[in-house]
Amino acid sequence: MSGVHYHIIIMLNWINSKSCPIMSISSCVIRSFKSEITKQIHQSGYRNRVWQRNFYERIIRDENEYDHIRYYIKTNPQNWVNDENNV
Repeated sequence: MSGVHYHIIIMLNWINSKSCPIMSISSCVIRSFKSEITKQIHQSGYRNRVWQRNFYERIIRDENEYDHIRYYIKTNPQNWVNDENNV
């Protein structure tokens, strides 16, 4: 399980703000994602901590930025060895 690293692009068209009354929409979405994945991992028998504490978010504002981020995600695995977050 060590070394798993995620990049996720989430497209939001509409969110019911009543489902995330206190936190930002991104925090609510990520919290739900982490919760569901953690349940599945724990059901498989793995009991250790699964996630880093925080996450980085970025709002993609146009097609050019979207293409740049997709390229970054695609090439990221080969750069992970040199990443400061890789412990």
